Amino acid sequence: MMKKVMVKAVAMAKKMEGDWIARMALALKAAWAMVKKETKATMQEVAEMIKERVNGVQVNVWERYGKRRIYVNKGFRNNVAMLEFDENDNLIGDTKLDAMDLFGARQAGWEEELIAVYDVIEEVA
Repeated sequence: MMKKVMVKAVAMAKKMEGDWIARMALALKAAWAMVKKETKATMQEVAEMIKERVNGVQVNVWERYGKRRIYVNKGFRNNVAMLEFDENDNLIGDTKLDAMDLFGARQAGWEEELIAVYDVIEEVA
């Protein structure tokens, strides 16, 4: 995927005028936006990716009352993550893992699972 972005960016930058570094910066932003639009994952695909990569968790897709969510649970009452999506499959909310979430996950015993979920989120968001 990185090669695809770079090839598009160089081709776009060659068509522009001005400083090469400024042209490449603009072209890279545009190329990344184009590739992200092409490879946007649906909520169901995100749930499948989490199921494949994170061992020992239960992944539930929930769509009711105008809400669309993915719940990732480990065992009984251990909610690893809750991901909310809008009607266009865009992730709503934080896509970054903060220190307090990581600390709580470490204390609860599912730090690895939480990190793996956020790796999937970072990849698709």
